[in-house]
Amino acid sequence: MSKGKLAVLAIILASVAAFFIFDLRQYLSIEYFERQRAAIEAYRAAHPVEAVAAFFAVYVVATALSLPGATILTLPRVAVLRSFVMNHIIHHRAQLGVYLRLNDVAVPSIYGPSADEGIF
Repeated sequence: MSKGKLAVLAIILASVAAFFIFDLRQYLSIEYFERQRAAIEAYRAAHPVEAVAAFFAVYVVATALSLPGATILTLPRVAVLRSFVMNHIIHHRAQLGVYLRLNDVAVPSIYGPSADEGIF
């Protein structure tokens, strides 16, 4: 394992240990946020930009640590680009085909003959 991976693993383990040692679970409960609601709303009213930045930072961290996102991003870049781009192109080609059929326009052959060309 490389030094960078070991450093990341050490940070994660230290964070998990600190979470349990300092009983930080109490700050992530619904009851805690209900008790602190007035203070949170007062802070948001007094510092709107900082409140939005804090919300965005928490959102980014939560999204970055999600399993589905991590699974997709561990694929090789070529596979990710190919699947995203090709799926997007296929989506728009199918959308165009439906649009043309709804307007009674013959769908042109894209990858071989179309059913509208009458050769079937």
